[in-house]
Order: sequence, then structure tokens, then C-alpha cells
Amino acid sequence: MKKVIVIDDEYSISGLLFQHLSKKGYDVLALTNGAWITEGLIKTDGVDIVVTDYHMKKIDGEKIIRYLRENSYNGKIVLSSSIDTSAIKVDGIDAIIEKPYTLEEFTRLIEGL
Repeated sequence: MKKVIVIDDEYSISGLLFQHLSKKGYDVLALTNGAWITEGLIKTDGVDIVVTDYHMKKIDGEKIIRYLRENSYNGKIVLSSSIDTSAIKVDGIDAIIEKPYTLEEFTRLIEGL
């Protein structure tokens, strides 16, 4: 069973993805604040995939991704964004998914990693 962390400050999105992935058999942790990771409160050991939103109020996805890679996270990272992703220049991303997306599109992406 793959372990996934979903980070999105919109509870409706993080909650929906938590429910969806849980039903698909994934071990999921949904966060509305990525600072829990960057402050060391949530560990990523054994986590296969981190999905993070790009624009969030307290800490943005770019800082989360940079923190993960600088701290030897070797799993997959998916960036979710509602802006034009061609303008995003962040190292360490394995995949990008643009909002709005369907649960089917999201599932295909996660299963393909």
C-alpha cells in the first residue's frame, strides 16, 4: 500500500482527495498546512508520494518542495496548481496537475508514479 501526503489549504480539496485515495486503498494523510512538514511535526519517512498545492496562505508549495528535497526526501512529488504551470520553475517535481482536474485524472497520475 502506497503512503501519500496531500497538502492543500482548501479543506474541501484535501478532504476530498483524502477520502478518494483512502477508498482506493492508499494510506493517506491530508494536511491543510505544509508548515507541519517544514517544522518537522510530520515526518515523511516511508511516504511514497507528496501532493502539494502551489499557492497556499501560510507556506507555498515551492517552499515545501525545496524543504523536502533538501532534507533527502526521495519519494515522488506532485505539484497541484490553478495557475499556468508553464511559469512554474521548481526543481524536484515529478509531476504537475492543473486545477481543476477530475478525480479520474488525479487517480491516473498517482497510479502512474
